[in-house]
Amino acid sequence: MHDRDEKTARFAEIIGKSANKKCKAIRKKTEDFRTSELKNIEEKSEKQLQSKLKYEIRRIETETNREISSFNAESVRKTVEVRNEITDKVFQAAEKELISFVSSSEYIELLEKSILKLYESIDGFVYFFVRKEDEEKARLFVEKNNLLGEVRISDKIRIGGAFACDENESIFAYDTLERRLEEQREVFMESSGLAINI
Repeated sequence: MHDRDEKTARFAEIIGKSANKKCKAIRKKTEDFRTSELKNIEEKSEKQLQSKLKYEIRRIETETNREISSFNAESVRKTVEVRNEITDKVFQAAEKELISFVSSSEYIELLEKSILKLYESIDGFVYFFVRKEDEEKARLFVEKNNLLGEVRISDKIRIGGAFACDENESIFAYDTLERRLEEQREVFMESSGLAINI
């Protein structure tokens, strides 16, 4: 009887070890798959966003160059006004596109990527700031990924994305769509070939 109990106990131990090994392998495989898929989603979202911005910039450059070439030297002041109006219109159109973009599923992927990027840029506990409309999605993502932090609402974010700070609110990192758009505008203004000498 004692022999039978020992055999049963050993058999249960062997099954338990085997099950633990299999569970560990499944968890690792799941984590590897999740990491790989997340990376693919992030890359796809970033490419789509960059593609939209590059398209608008190329269109702006073409349109602006056409407009500027039609003016002569006496209309320098008018040319500056036209350039600024065109730039404003194009970037207003780009902003409208981004506002539409935040309603898409690609935006959620971009927001998650943004949160991870911000989390990696700040050591320790992180406060993530998002629009009210994004709070629930961001909070679920932070919890799901066991990120050490808290999601808060910010009315400083007009379009989308996120920004974050450390626990002491001394280190800030930004990845909002309006900031990205403004950076693209600055790059455009610096590289558009529209420098006018007065």
